[in-house]
Parts: sequence; C-alpha cells; structure tokens
Amino acid sequence: MKEKVHAYIKKHQMIKAGDSVLVGVSGGADSLALLHFLSQSREGLGIRLGAAHLHHGMRGRVADGDAAFVEAMCHSLNVPFYGGLADVPGLAGEDKVGVEVAGRQARYAFFREIMDKKGFTRLATAHHLDDQAETVLMRLIRGTGMAGAAGIPAADGQKIRPFLCVTREEIEAYCKVYRLDYRHDCTNDDLTMTRNRLRHDIIPQLKAINPQVAKHLAVFAEEALDYEAVVEDQVVLWGRQHFVIGADGWLDYDLECFLRESPFIQRKILRAAILEVTGTLLDIGRVHIQKACTFLSEKIGNGEIQLPRGIVVRKDYQRVLVGIPEAQEDTVSIEEVRISTERPGIYELNGYRFTVDVMLLQDLKMLQKKKISSEIFIDYGKIKDNLVLRTRKAGDVIALPGMQGRKKIKSFYIDRKLPRAERDRLPLLVMGEEILWIPGYAVSRNLSLDGGLPKILWMKMEKV
Repeated sequence: MKEKVHAYIKKHQMIKAGDSVLVGVSGGADSLALLHFLSQSREGLGIRLGAAHLHHGMRGRVADGDAAFVEAMCHSLNVPFYGGLADVPGLAGEDKVGVEVAGRQARYAFFREIMDKKGFTRLATAHHLDDQAETVLMRLIRGTGMAGAAGIPAADGQKIRPFLCVTREEIEAYCKVYRLDYRHDCTNDDLTMTRNRLRHDIIPQLKAINPQVAKHLAVFAEEALDYEAVVEDQVVLWGRQHFVIGADGWLDYDLECFLRESPFIQRKILRAAILEVTGTLLDIGRVHIQKACTFLSEKIGNGEIQLPRGIVVRKDYQRVLVGIPEAQEDTVSIEEVRISTERPGIYELNGYRFTVDVMLLQDLKMLQKKKISSEIFIDYGKIKDNLVLRTRKAGDVIALPGMQGRKKIKSFYIDRKLPRAERDRLPLLVMGEEILWIPGYAVSRNLSLDGGLPKILWMKMEKV
C-alpha cells in the first residue's frame, strides 16, 4: 500500500520538498492511517507536518475522547497538534442546513484558519477509493452530468487526497500491520443518512455482483474528470473567441455560431456564460440550462427567459445576451458584519475573510511603501463611527485618490469590469455612510496616513 500511495502522490504532483502539510484527523481509521503514513514518510518527502482536529460540539464525552485520543497520537508521532471547537448543531440551525453540511463547512473553515496562521501549504484529507465510489453513486442517484460524475479530485488547489487510490479494506489492513488503534464514529452507522445507506447496504450488494465495483466506479470518475477537462478547454476557447462583455456587465455572443455547436456543447457554453456574468452557478441546475438552450434553438423572434437569482437569457436578433437587469441589481439584499475595534480578530462575509488587528506604529514610511490592495492601514484616531463590512447599496460613492469629488461604486465596478455577482458579494468597509475601502481595488483618499500616529488599525482581506 505504501508504494501505491507514494506513486499516486508523485503521479498527481501533490507534494514537493519544502511543503508544509496539515492533516485533517478525526481519529477514525482513515485519517489516523494517513497521519501515520505521512509521519513515516516526512523525511523522504522533505515536508513539515501538522495535524488538526475539530470537536463538533456533538456526542458529548465520546467527542471529548476523540480529541484527547488524536492529541495523544500526535504526541507519540512527534507531530504538532491543533485542536478546535465548533457548535455544529448551532451553525446548522443558523445556516438552515443539515449537520453533515454544517460540520464539513466548520471543519474546512478551521483547517483554513490553522493553515493561514501556521503557514501550511497543503491540506491532506483521508478520502479513499470507497469514498469516491460512494460519492459517484450518490451524485448519479440524485441526478448529475459528467462534471458531477467526476467525483472527488486527487488534488484541488491546496487540498490533496493521497489515499484516493486505496480501499477502506487496505487502510484497515495498514492499521492492523502497524497496530494503530482508532476511534469509531457512531454517526457513520446512522442509516437515515444517504451516504451511510450506500456504504452499509447498497455497495455491499453491488460488491456481491462484482467485488471490484468500487475500483470500477473510481476509474469511471477519473475518466469523467479527464473528459470534463477536455470539454472545458474547448468551451474556454469558444468563449475567448465569442464572448463580449459590455460596460453594463451583460455578456453577449453570436446566436448562429452557438447553434452550430452540439446540444451538449451549447449547454456547456451557456453555463460558462452564466458563470462569467454572475461568478457562481448557485441554484442553476441542468433543467434551467436545458430550458434556456431549448428557447434559444427555437425558430421564433426576439424574447427572453428568466432563470433563478434574477438571471435573464435574452435572444435579440442574432445575439444571445446573458445578464441581470438593472432593477434586479438595485434591489439586492444588503448583508453586513460589524467590526469591533476593541476586539481584533477574524471576520467573514460572503466567502471573504478579514483579519483585523490594532498595532503601534513603528515605521510610517514602510507602510506607505507597502501598497497591497488586499491590506489597509487606518489611523486609529480617525475612527469616529462604527466600522462595518457590508455589501453595496444604491447610491454608494467613494472619494478616490487623485480625483475631484466622489465616484459611484456602481460606475467603479462597471469600469473595472467586475462580474455582476461579485459586485453583489464583495464586502465594502464603511464608517457611518462613508466608503473607506473596496477590498482588492481601491482605498478612500481620506485614509492617508500622517506622521506621528501612535496607533493604527490593520485589516487584510482574502478569499476563503
């Protein structure tokens, strides 16, 4: 198994010498085996290793025992341990999602926090071949296309999954060889959860027909991923040749060229157009794409079709237009988070994370030279009102450096060609009614730092 995993890591270029790898460890057989494997391989791979465990605020003393067990195992393997606690049931209630989804979101948010604070470059999780089979089956049962059938990727940005080439049976055999004790999560036995029903009921029946079913599903997922990559390249090339984005944020392209493509590629092109305009495919399903493509292929005059989230697909003579009408844009709900200047910390809004700190000014010239659009330095003495991170609202303006008067935020976004959905999601830093900062793009001219300041407020923005 060790040779197989090493070959898989090399094939997918998951780790390079000098990387710092954080392992997500629950205490179960899979994650414990991964932690042990990487701890035994760290010298050969040339990596720094750490382990993170999040207590979900569920299962009482059993979960307490899991955390203590993982910490003790890390100590025995000489691996730094990072523990955290989250109220997953509470988060599920707040976000109106199931505890399984809330738990996954809380885990990855915690892992990201540790990676940022401790300088880890990779996050290793213990997904294995049977997980892949379960994921593919679950998506096929719920209804998916080739993109969904591609399953779990071996590497995805900073996330790596070295065990995706081995089965649960192989992992348990590894634990037995190395005498690794592990914890059992009783929630994995709950047959009301779809994945558990697949794991304990459906897949064993399929294995009775063909013992290699999990491997075959994993191979199918890998081929689907390769297929999607080829199609994606073709669609990206088509978009570069045909997509035109106007100053109003609408995207348009030639209808005749579009209809020359196969129905499959048409659906992919329209998905790409919607993603380009809005930044997300949230709430846009296969049925919506098919309905819009059918409308575009009909031999009728001009018209339009409404999709979820106010998105419109319009046929205008020989052009296809995709966008969100102005009225929709100006009625987007406003979300906000209040920043406490007395309590520095981390704040999140709409997929953006803001780190806030108060510091004594050491070197004004250094800060003036350090012009990074994702960071901001504010004279603490100039903070006269509550600081708020919020999304834009109608009439917002900012006083930009080097220009008279103020510029509308809406006009600024159009000039910068920001996708319409990003305009609605991007948090603005506001004091009272004054826009201080468009993170990643511009700072108000009223925030210039002067000499002799005793204290500043520092903020840094990054996408989660």
